[in-house]
Amino acid sequence: MLFELNYKYGVGGAAYPNYELVVLLQNGQAAKLGGYAVDAIRKRKPADVGRWQRAGREYRVRWEDGDTSDLKPTVGPPKPLPSASNLVGRFQAIGGGGNTALGGGTLTAQVKEFDFRRDGTFSHSNKKSASSGAGVGRSQSGSGGRWDLSGSTLTLTYRNGRTVRTSVFYSGARKPDAKGGRYGVLWIGGDDYRRVR
Repeated sequence: MLFELNYKYGVGGAAYPNYELVVLLQNGQAAKLGGYAVDAIRKRKPADVGRWQRAGREYRVRWEDGDTSDLKPTVGPPKPLPSASNLVGRFQAIGGGGNTALGGGTLTAQVKEFDFRRDGTFSHSNKKSASSGAGVGRSQSGSGGRWDLSGSTLTLTYRNGRTVRTSVFYSGARKPDAKGGRYGVLWIGGDDYRRVR
């Protein structure tokens, strides 16, 4: 498992670094993880699947759409949590868009939050807001159910019976007493979440 560094636009249109997780399998296959579990490579779109080979100290991936990526093992690398108890807590991801960073008047923001409890239950909320010269709008949704972590595979069973299999990796501080703890930054379903409690 390695990181691919690229850039994307966030709240207000500001650019910031984005680390995508890439799985390198022993059979030479490579896949961008996204919201999938590691073992679900066949479900990915062709642009997210390719073949890898070693290139000096780096790994070069040629994707099925013809693009290539050079991955450095010194960035990260992401790792599975040592135990399910390390997932207990509240984690938050902030994103958005707009053009206020470029002098415009449109701003969008999104806050996603997971709260994983020791009793095996979880809640998930998604809050969105947008503002422009025409006004301000907000929306909020939430859900929950039971969670189970086995290795890097997270299974979420929602109260309505829907089941989602995704992945969890961390790339945190080397020191356990760092802000947020060693497992303070998690990649849940491919998005980076920071521990807020």
